[in-house]
Amino acid sequence: MSESLVPFSDVFTSDFMEKHTKYNSFNDFLTAGGFQVNSHEDLKSIPDAEIDSHVVKFSDFSSWEEMLSEAAKQYVSKKFKKQ
Repeated sequence: MSESLVPFSDVFTSDFMEKHTKYNSFNDFLTAGGFQVNSHEDLKSIPDAEIDSHVVKFSDFSSWEEMLSEAAKQYVSKKFKKQ
């Protein structure tokens, strides 16, 4: 069974990033934290403490899990509205 992953830019839209961070894109947000992310595996390999620290400093979320959860919720909501 093949896993179908949603592109970062579909979940972390520019609107989402501009509303919740000072960055225009998820890539800019990660780059500012010194993270090199080219795949979902790269993102998963970042230690929780490091990504949480960056999220707390540069977004209005208190953890990476909270940021991801909110982005995913908004993504799903938009997908269902289009159908």
